[in-house]
Amino acid sequence: MNAKCGVGLLMKEGGFLRSAILGVFLFGFSLQARAAPGYAGFQANTPTHVSISHQREFVVGEPIRVLARLTTDKGQPLSGQEMALYLDGNYLGQQETDSAGMAALTVPTALPAGKYAIKVVYSGPYAPDTIERELVVVAAEILVETVPPLPGIPFLFEGQTIFSGEDGIARILVNQIGMYQIELLPFEESGSEIHIAFQRWEPESYERVKSFTVPGVEALQVGLEVSYPAKFTFIDAAGETVDPARIATLIARGSNGLQFALESGEVHWLRANTLLRRLSGLNSVTVVYSIQSVSVDGSNVVNQGQQRFSLPADEITLELLLFSATFSAADSLFRFPIGSGVNLAYPDQTTVYYPFDQSGTATTERLARGVYTATIADLPGFSIPIPLVVTRDQVVTLPVISYLDLFAVLLAGILLILIFLRLRRSTWRAAIPEDPDPTRQPDQFFPS
Repeated sequence: MNAKCGVGLLMKEGGFLRSAILGVFLFGFSLQARAAPGYAGFQANTPTHVSISHQREFVVGEPIRVLARLTTDKGQPLSGQEMALYLDGNYLGQQETDSAGMAALTVPTALPAGKYAIKVVYSGPYAPDTIERELVVVAAEILVETVPPLPGIPFLFEGQTIFSGEDGIARILVNQIGMYQIELLPFEESGSEIHIAFQRWEPESYERVKSFTVPGVEALQVGLEVSYPAKFTFIDAAGETVDPARIATLIARGSNGLQFALESGEVHWLRANTLLRRLSGLNSVTVVYSIQSVSVDGSNVVNQGQQRFSLPADEITLELLLFSATFSAADSLFRFPIGSGVNLAYPDQTTVYYPFDQSGTATTERLARGVYTATIADLPGFSIPIPLVVTRDQVVTLPVISYLDLFAVLLAGILLILIFLRLRRSTWRAAIPEDPDPTRQPDQFFPS
């Protein structure tokens, strides 16, 4: 009776049982389809293979991503599977594979420089697999560029002094992320042929100590003002050296708009560059100088702005407008040499005496271009000061009125007067008629 009842109950509830069995079957099929869509027939013990790819080295502060791939032993990708990432045995997280069996796994924390073991684990539902590789994180290199490029510039970083290389770049290594400071140290200039002055940092900062963060900064620029001694030599048009002691002042104007008056005998330190900020960062532009004037004996002996130079330069050669003049003095009438020499008044109002040689000439070399006044010395007569514009080599003959000239002119004048009077008297006598009565008194010639 009980058996029959049981069978009857089972038959009576047959519809429910069939529905339950069908539901379980479909649920299992959906799990299999999720595990390996498109690959029907995979079993729980289907062999799998995990592979990973990542760049050989990562830099401190750089995001670390590991690409893992899950396939069957036949190379077919498995999607929808969870891949777990471990770093030095510590679980970091997991990611589901995509349709290509790929999972991008990210190390969520910034790692200091060093070597690490990473492991990717697949735990099922298919046959589990694991792969382990070495991960290398290298120190971040920060480039500190000097503008303009200068070797041997000292910096202090993390208690150590570093120097810029021949390319003008100092390289510092940062082993972990964070905020850092670098300081530009004072320059050793004793006996140096270069003066260096700090101007600014880029990114913008005007203190010698510069703060920066890693990650965030890969390069820094430090702008420097560089000065060099300007060593001048002077030559004339013939290429002969001119004594620098003759130079009173030299005025030069730079392309940066600054003008300098340089006194003779001083060491002249001039800026060689100026800094400009452009989109690419700091740029050092060479300052070009033009000579505005060179004063010799009170006169400018260069053409303004014609001669230019830039630094550094071993030597700056300037050509000066210096000329020679040969003087002589001759009697205005008789043309014989006269006087002992010439007094030459310079543009600066000083007067120099140049004696005549045996040929009756005096030659002056290297007169500054300008206006002079020449007079004859020890003159037995009169000489008018003659203005002389010196712009080229020239020969000058100064006319002189001597006492002999005066006497000759006076004598000639007297003779002319006597001749005039003689002629006048002859003409007057010829105009008076002869008197037929020679006995008549003179007053009777003109009766009232």
